[in-house]
Amino acid sequence: GPLPLEVGKETTFTIHWQIINSGNDMNEVKVSGILPAGINWKNVVSVGSGQPEPIFNKNTSEVIWDLGVLPQGVGVIGAKYEASFQVTVKPAINQKGNSILLLKDSRLSGTDTFTKQKIIVPARDIYTNDLVDRPGEGTVQ
Repeated sequence: GPLPLEVGKETTFTIHWQIINSGNDMNEVKVSGILPAGINWKNVVSVGSGQPEPIFNKNTSEVIWDLGVLPQGVGVIGAKYEASFQVTVKPAINQKGNSILLLKDSRLSGTDTFTKQKIIVPARDIYTNDLVDRPGEGTVQ
């Protein structure tokens, strides 16, 4: 779709999650984030070799990447865990001149297998301006 974004015209964005783990092994690991109203799941995903795909819960608008086990050293002595997925947005007239929130409340959660401590790592919200190459492209024209 068009960049800069245009009112009434759909644009697709790819969101890319990468994970490294320099700490202990972790269990029950999942990464999640919420698609705000007006952001649509495109059901196009890509993951690293042997990794599960993120899924979309349409009832909660939540993207969930359930990894299960996250070994120590991922992204440090081995490859990062990676997942990409696509979302679309069709800006409304009231969004003109603004950046649009694409993904909110993202976090990684799991349990440290050595300390048994629950780990939660929040991530910042992602806006259309965060995912474009030139300043201003993510703002609705």
